Amino acid sequence: MKERLFSENKNIFKRVNEIYKIAELLNKKNNEKINFSNLLVEITERTLNENKFERNLFFL
Repeated sequence: MKERLFSENKNIFKRVNEIYKIAELLNKKNNEKINFSNLLVEITERTLNENKFERNLFFL
């Protein structure tokens, strides 16, 4: 069960990281301050940070 949780968490982290990278590329091509890719960057960045924080808590 514990190994499955680690595996699922790792897969989710990878997918969110891929979305973040794509959003960053889209954001660089767009000059608008508020747009979909900018919001996507913000949300995925926040999710990645929360995931890292929760992973650290899991090892305490």
